[in-house]
Amino acid sequence: MWNYGDKDVGNGANKPKEEVFDDFSDLEVVEIKSTDIPKTAGSSQSSYLDDSFWNGRATHWKECYLTLIVVGINVLVFIMQVLNRKADAYGNIMDPMIEGGCMSWPTVFNDGQLYRLITAQFLHAGIGHLLGNMLFLLLCGMMLEKRLSRKRWLILYAVGGLGASLSSVIIGHFFPTVMSRYVVIGGVTYEIGKTEIYDVASIGASGAIAALIAAIVLYKLLLSSPLDGYSDNSWAPVLELAFAYLIYSAVSGMFETTAGVDNKAHIGGLITGIVVMLVYMMIEYKKQSRPTWE
Repeated sequence: MWNYGDKDVGNGANKPKEEVFDDFSDLEVVEIKSTDIPKTAGSSQSSYLDDSFWNGRATHWKECYLTLIVVGINVLVFIMQVLNRKADAYGNIMDPMIEGGCMSWPTVFNDGQLYRLITAQFLHAGIGHLLGNMLFLLLCGMMLEKRLSRKRWLILYAVGGLGASLSSVIIGHFFPTVMSRYVVIGGVTYEIGKTEIYDVASIGASGAIAALIAAIVLYKLLLSSPLDGYSDNSWAPVLELAFAYLIYSAVSGMFETTAGVDNKAHIGGLITGIVVMLVYMMIEYKKQSRPTWE
């Protein structure tokens, strides 16, 4: 999110046949994976906790159409932004959609335009901002959509985005955002100082994406165990994803002189994603702990 301007794990294998060996030198070591163990009707492991995705199974695009829909909406909105842009009397490019959909304390609370907490999540400052966010949305969205129900995925994304928006607006109202001031001389842009600004307008989907990343890390942290068939480096993809997102968030604002990184929204998204995911896990835990009647 950017500050913008001043305003089924297959059928189980048959149980190994017990044999008696007279010579232990003939024994062959066989690796038994959790996917080779059939699940009984009374097993406490549910499909929700089934982690086949992390065992390297391919993700099918058709199983993650909700993620693709959200990405498509963001791309479509950006195309509309480009088509509606126009220059003012001084040659500055104006974006009416950003002006009408970005969020800040004055527009959201003083003017009562609460819809901006949502519309701002689908607006982007430029093609680099859009592509970076959509890349992470695809990666994180597809991971979680296979693990959660689509209803839960949508709730996580929506609530995470709303939490990020509120965090950006509220914290931005009481604590200033430090933004650089530039001057263009002979076609070259120079930084001439920094300014503390309150109530900076913000746009972007990265706050909601931060909620997805937090949910992924929490999912791995609390639901992984050595008995689930994970390899030693099963954490590598998750850590790489989180690290790449942090780097992207830190440096993306360097390439846009009129925008800065809204870390307030990222923090709000991370916290909201953790809370929502903990609620989901508590719901599943209660379901599994209920007694079953034969």
